[in-house]
Amino acid sequence: NNDKNRFSSIGNDDNTGLGLFAKINDVRPLNVNQDITLESLFSYEFTQKDFQALNPYRNPEFIRDWNLESTQTKNNQQLFNGSLKLKKGNHYLNYTFSSFSDKTIYTGYKNLVELNTKFNGLKINLNGNWLNSTNTLNDESVLFFRPRARISQSLFNEKWTIGAYFEKERNIRDFIAVDSLNAISFDYELSKVFIENKTSDNLSFKMGVFQRKDFEVLPDNNELTPSTTSINYEFGGTWNTNKTSRLTWQMVLRNFMIEDAFLELKNANKTFIGNVDHKLQLLNKGLSLNTYYESNSGQEPKIEFQFIKVQVGEGSYIWNDYNQDSIEQINEFEISPFSDQAAYEKITVFNNEFISTNRSILNQTLKINPKQFIKNNKSFFRNVQFNSRYRIDQKRLDDGDNSLFQFVSFSGDDEGFVAFNAAFDHSLFFYRGNPNFDFQLSYRTLKNKLLQISGTDKRTNKSTYTRSRVNIKRRLDLLLETNYGFKSRSLEISSTQDFDIQFWNAIPQINFRPNSKLRFVVKYKFENNKNRLGSINETATFHDGGLDLTWRQNQTSNLQFKFNYVLIDFSGSTNSPIEFEMLQGLKDGQNILWQLNYTRRISSSIDMIINYNGRKSEGSRLVNTAGVQMRAIF
Repeated sequence: NNDKNRFSSIGNDDNTGLGLFAKINDVRPLNVNQDITLESLFSYEFTQKDFQALNPYRNPEFIRDWNLESTQTKNNQQLFNGSLKLKKGNHYLNYTFSSFSDKTIYTGYKNLVELNTKFNGLKINLNGNWLNSTNTLNDESVLFFRPRARISQSLFNEKWTIGAYFEKERNIRDFIAVDSLNAISFDYELSKVFIENKTSDNLSFKMGVFQRKDFEVLPDNNELTPSTTSINYEFGGTWNTNKTSRLTWQMVLRNFMIEDAFLELKNANKTFIGNVDHKLQLLNKGLSLNTYYESNSGQEPKIEFQFIKVQVGEGSYIWNDYNQDSIEQINEFEISPFSDQAAYEKITVFNNEFISTNRSILNQTLKINPKQFIKNNKSFFRNVQFNSRYRIDQKRLDDGDNSLFQFVSFSGDDEGFVAFNAAFDHSLFFYRGNPNFDFQLSYRTLKNKLLQISGTDKRTNKSTYTRSRVNIKRRLDLLLETNYGFKSRSLEISSTQDFDIQFWNAIPQINFRPNSKLRFVVKYKFENNKNRLGSINETATFHDGGLDLTWRQNQTSNLQFKFNYVLIDFSGSTNSPIEFEMLQGLKDGQNILWQLNYTRRISSSIDMIINYNGRKSEGSRLVNTAGVQMRAIF
């Protein structure tokens, strides 16, 4: 029973649907030793058009196996399966006949034959699927044929395996009324030879060569014509060394060739797809190095972005009318620093123009913890830790130079890049986890470059960060954070948004914990920004005093309050992209901000969250925003 509207009695004719399923299974021996058996299985299924199953119960490939349309209107359906399976040990032969009907719209008959045998290291698996169907809704008859075969032989105590594989799929769809071939008909043949080796649990590899040939219907032809041929060379494996090193790799070299009749519709190319993953642990796990590299090639559409207006507070972007023309332009949207101003959302728009790209990804992490391998407890180096990680993801335009393997660029300055993202983070810790004192020194770099239809957008952020903490008393800590660096942007569509800002700041703070439930933080931030690009030399100086309060009541409630008084001295053009970037949505002069968050556990699985934010900038009106949320925990 599935009533789409239980508040109304109108349209209740489709609320209920009947479903019926029956199955008979019989297994009986055919000889005295009872090692040869014959298994018979018959099943029948009937479902009315309004039948709705609580959970999907059919094979996920059911629609594809029967050549059905996913949007096809459902009617009364009948499905019959009958199979006979002759089995002896690892050998069996199976035949299955199936029929499926969807009232008068669709009728299909399918035959499936399987053969599986194994002896003296030889494995043979054959599979054939033959379907004939008629679909009156589409006015077409379908012949679907899909054979598969795999033969392999184990050698040298099963340490080596050689084999071959064949697969074919032929889908012929003929229009009944006009005796014409449907353009979505296709045919392909795939053949493969391979060799695998597993010398031990620590070393194994496999390699193979396979070819695939496709047949398609030309727009001005009524028959399947050879369209493409691809030859792939594969090599992969795993190598483990004494539980300290693990190396896995998978590489594929693909040569994609186009037949003459399809040269105007497709592009031939050579591509490389591969990845290497290496995990290394040395010195009693005191040194850990993980490296992952991936390379692939393909096609993707050129992209552009559009900004759509949404309810205030539900977006992520703000529109700043920099040129005062009251027209929304793509270079006038910025990430909103405050939720009450976020009235736009960015969406990606793809077009029909495709480009060929070569992509490379490199991830690497390095951790050094001398405490794991230095035994002298008095050694200073036992209190030092080093973490380093970086990620590079680059897409380079394929200019047809047949360069399949792309080296990773650390600068991202290559003009051929379609997209480039790099993140570097190197941190040195002293006395990490020490209750009395700790120190952190970090160097961070972010680089982003994206080629859009409107031009290139490039951003860079480099900074050196330090953090010091000293415990004065059991409940009192003194902290000092500093940050020095540069951030820049180069936007091809509009040079007025370009900047190269040098910044530095210092943040001393006092943390006081009267008890385990309450914490006070008093902080002061001094920051100086200077734009080194252009002749105006915009500058901004911040004096930011703040108070943070946190109160936790076991697992039932959590209260957070923040108050900041920010005094800004800005020199430069107002209502400009540089002002927005430097001041992050605040204004020259006095700015007051406050925030209150309260979380209350109502039950074991439901939280109530109350948010309140306020701010007042010099020359601007007072802004107050509040909200209530209910969060369910599953």
